[in-house]
Parts: sequence; C-alpha cells; structure tokens
Amino acid sequence: MEFLCNYDITEYVKKCHDDLGYGESLAKYYVCEDVWDFHVYRVIVGYNAEYDRDDSAKLIEQNDISKEDVKAEFEDLLGEAFNVSDVRNFPNECLGNEKRYKALFEAIVNLDDGENYDVREFLYNASIEELIEEVDAGYGITVLDEDLDIVGEVKK
Repeated sequence: MEFLCNYDITEYVKKCHDDLGYGESLAKYYVCEDVWDFHVYRVIVGYNAEYDRDDSAKLIEQNDISKEDVKAEFEDLLGEAFNVSDVRNFPNECLGNEKRYKALFEAIVNLDDGENYDVREFLYNASIEELIEEVDAGYGITVLDEDLDIVGEVKK
C-alpha cells in the first residue's frame, strides 16, 4: 500500500460485504494507511448525522483501526503467523503476494464494525465529488475493482 493514499474498495465491499447494511446509500468506501492505523472512510448518501433518512444529506464516516488489530485479523484469515520486525511496515510486506494483499483488505473490512465513527455531515448542495476531495486530501486515490485488482488511479 502506498502511504497516505486512499484505496477505493467500494465495488469489493458492495460485492463481498453486503452485511454492512448500507445498500444503495454507500457511495464510496476507502481505506488509507497511516503510521499506526488504517483509516476507513465511508461516503453515505441519504442520511443525516443522526442517521435519519434525509435525501439531501451526505455523510463522511471515518473509523481508525490499529495496525496491530489488522495484523491479528490478517493472521487469523491466513491461518499463519506473519512475522515482521515493526508492525508499521507490515502492509509493505504484503506487496507482491496477491493472497496477502487481498487478505489485508479483507482484515480491515472485517474489523470495520460500524462503531466509533467520526461523522461529518454535508447537507443539500455538496456533491459526491466534493466529498471525495475531502477524503482524498491531495494524496491520491487508487481504484480497485470487486476482486481488489487495480483498475485506475486518481491523482491530485
């Protein structure tokens, strides 16, 4: 994973994690690596900050999941220990290995329990593009398909 780059895994989440309960309201789902955590961003349409139905509202939800927790879930998924000298570098150890790379994203989504989100509400005139720019913060977005293969990049 590229540090601070957002990975758009929306199509994967819609295909493989329908259990999150967002249905059509989930516009985008991003994962971003930071030093100690992974940040998950959901762009939700049609709900306000109290999660009442409001067709003119849009939300950005942000959840931070520690790399320690992701590494433990990752090891459970693979059924093997994954030794690295520093947990901060563990995502880089997944590059070049498709099974590990996909398990990394799966572990993050599995740990995204919908709890402890910071929510920013945007009403009425904010476009999805404006919310995407808000999430991106200038570091770029790598777009992955439903099988977690790279299909494009959006660079600022």
